[in-house]
Amino acid sequence: MSPRDEFQVLLRRIGRWWAIDIPRLDLHTQCRTLEGAEDLARGLVAEAVGAPRT
Repeated sequence: MSPRDEFQVLLRRIGRWWAIDIPRLDLHTQCRTLEGAEDLARGLVAEAVGAPRT
């Protein structure tokens, strides 16, 4: 994967939680606030592909 690869991130509300799915990497997690979802998704992708966090 190149540093410019893009990954689709899907968000859905489940009760009080936000489910975060990144289908291309088969990754799934959750967070309490929508505000934290982007940072969490970016960190998860960076860790999975071995890239520095942006």
